[in-house]
Amino acid sequence: MEIYFDNSATTIIHPDIQKSIYHNLKQAYGNPSSIHRLGLEANNILDKARNQLSSLVNCSPNEIYFTNSGTFANNLSILGRARFIQANNLGKHIITSAIEHPSILGPIKYLESQGFTVTYLKPERNGQIQTQTILNALTENTGMVSIMWANNEIGSIFPIKALAQELAQLNIFFHTDAIQVVGKLNIDLEQVQVSTLSLSGHKFHAPKGIGAIFIRKGVNLKPITFGGGQEMGYNPGTHALTNIEALGQACELVKNNLNRYQDNLRQLQNYLINEISQLPNTVLTGPITSDLRLPGHVSFATSLYNAEALVNKASLKGLYFSSGSACKAGIKEPSHVLKCLNLQENYLNGAIRISLSQFNTMSECQTALEIIKKILINKG
Repeated sequence: MEIYFDNSATTIIHPDIQKSIYHNLKQAYGNPSSIHRLGLEANNILDKARNQLSSLVNCSPNEIYFTNSGTFANNLSILGRARFIQANNLGKHIITSAIEHPSILGPIKYLESQGFTVTYLKPERNGQIQTQTILNALTENTGMVSIMWANNEIGSIFPIKALAQELAQLNIFFHTDAIQVVGKLNIDLEQVQVSTLSLSGHKFHAPKGIGAIFIRKGVNLKPITFGGGQEMGYNPGTHALTNIEALGQACELVKNNLNRYQDNLRQLQNYLINEISQLPNTVLTGPITSDLRLPGHVSFATSLYNAEALVNKASLKGLYFSSGSACKAGIKEPSHVLKCLNLQENYLNGAIRISLSQFNTMSECQTALEIIKKILINKG
């Protein structure tokens, strides 16, 4: 038996989507930019997927642009806005959190080397950053704020709706990385006044290699790559039509089933949190209460094992989870997120992330817990 608990890293492609991919590859091979029949049929597929995604997050289809990944969407938001700031002599102060994903911190650190000033806000012990803390960091030169909707390593959810409302009133550009959120929480972009938002299909059962960015009407970015005119020039290049269609299908499935997904994930999450919190030499990382944490997300640290060793021992028993962030494979030192939480030194190298999907069951959670207990308590 194999138990896959690493869904924050990537998810299985939904079985319904798997069935359609081969047909799409065989039949829908036209280029959406072509004007003949096959091209027009391909363009109809593109439009349908854009409508499905916009319907999921409640925005206009014209505000959705497909990208090759969530990483590209994040870079486009940060660097594209920075190019607009430079071209219009706007404020070059950026506010972000110290626990953002590397696809946010990377471009921001690059901009810092190019003359932008950056405020990196550290979270509280539970991984939270309050709205007022972010507002207090604003200066008259602040031209951009980028705060993730939820953290990939410790699952903490940030007050994006309240923050977006405040920043919109101040006319300050606000990007949120929602890559971990889509498919788990309701997103209503009529109510949440962010300037841009990024997502990635493989986090909610679409294939790898497809993402999207929401750019609110009236918000200005400049392209960061150049070529054709696809996606209004924001992502020039031939559309990955099969992946885009799959993303649209994944969005449709989420829209029709989100409440059921959430209920199941919360039930399994609460069970695991309650049980793991009682294990010796083990501490939960991130929020203690589930309403402040992504559904299905459980993170903890142990002083008994190096995380890599624990992952390997569990893997030999058919249980798959992550040591901290799966986006940092090969890096041995504790992640920047864990360092910000001020964990005791003997826990820093033993951080584990369990992340569930709609396909996980209570039986799997019970079996996984038995395996974890054998490893931690009985040194199995």
